Amino acid sequence: MSSLDIKQHQLNLVSIKDLDHDVDISESKWNNMFDTLTMDCEAFYFYSSRLNFMDDEYQPLLTSLADETLIDDNGSYWRVLCRLKPIALMFNRKQLAKLWQYYEHPALIVLKHERDEVTLVAKCKTKCHYDEIINAIDGSAVMYQGMELDVVWIKTS
Repeated sequence: MSSLDIKQHQLNLVSIKDLDHDVDISESKWNNMFDTLTMDCEAFYFYSSRLNFMDDEYQPLLTSLADETLIDDNGSYWRVLCRLKPIALMFNRKQLAKLWQYYEHPALIVLKHERDEVTLVAKCKTKCHYDEIINAIDGSAVMYQGMELDVVWIKTS
């Protein structure tokens, strides 16, 4: 992780800047972060908005990574929340990184307890800020990309 600059901004907020190039979550330098983020978690989600582009690979890619699509704005994929297959974070991060690139605002959400999915879906339907998710669900974390393509942010409850 030597080419990652990690800064703690608040007790539950960390930024990670890739010092080499734009974030590519499939690279091995992100392994420790993914291991830590997903430790003792039961459910994993991809949540994103503002689809940048769509091509023939998008739908098969989403289908291969997702157990279920929980939110999709009328089939437009403009905003999507899907429950990821656990294998997506362990062995298919290259595909997950590709899905990440389709969106202007991609995020991964992890929940300690799968039973909190109902609360997550309700919060995401209201287009809430990540802080609302973190405050509503104990044992949750959100890793998201802001405006800087070489930085990801992680918020935890």
